[in-house]
Amino acid sequence: MSVCALCRLENALKRHCPSCCIPYCDTRLDCSTASPSFSSLWSPQHFGNNDGGVRTGMAGNWSAEPTDCNVFGTGVLTRFIDKEPCWSGLLYTNRMVQNLLDHESFDELTQPYEFSDMEAEHGNPHMWVSGHMTALPCAPLDPFFFCHHAFVDMLVERLRDTLPAGAWRYPNSMFIPWQHRWNDRMKPFDFINADGLNDDKIGKNYVYEISPHDDPCSKHSDCSTTGSLL
Repeated sequence: MSVCALCRLENALKRHCPSCCIPYCDTRLDCSTASPSFSSLWSPQHFGNNDGGVRTGMAGNWSAEPTDCNVFGTGVLTRFIDKEPCWSGLLYTNRMVQNLLDHESFDELTQPYEFSDMEAEHGNPHMWVSGHMTALPCAPLDPFFFCHHAFVDMLVERLRDTLPAGAWRYPNSMFIPWQHRWNDRMKPFDFINADGLNDDKIGKNYVYEISPHDDPCSKHSDCSTTGSLL
């Protein structure tokens, strides 16, 4: 579902800004710092403060919509970021990324079907940011939600590029939970779940830059050969 949401959001964004795209946030970069909660991600120039109602940055004073998402009583997007260093396990590490890239098929990547390692590790940054990011129906209120999911999608694409086409098929197993089987509808979209692996069906026509974590650089112009980080 997240990849379809990313596609639709980026396409909608391009109607207003044709050169814009959704950036991904590689939290390994924050994990390497002594105090990840003080990352420049949470500066007024970017996502804004992370200590209660968000009043600064691009998301400053965003309303908590719909009204049943005003669970913190602030009336706006809210965060309560974890202040611990990286050892808390809430940020991606090289080990987590390598474990994901070591899988040999999409089926293997998604096992156990009830709660795979990929799903668990994707959930950790939700817990790191906390606030609305921990409430499933309300998490998309935070723009970090989409940048985080773009990173997960980037990792999965990296794995996909290393595997033969036959290894990249939606599993058809009786052990897959209800509503997650290959032919179940991918709500709220007019796709079935298996369509998520078909770029043509969902209109996915983008590629990802290499992460600055994997190709170290010191300024935007050096971090992007295409200039999309500028």
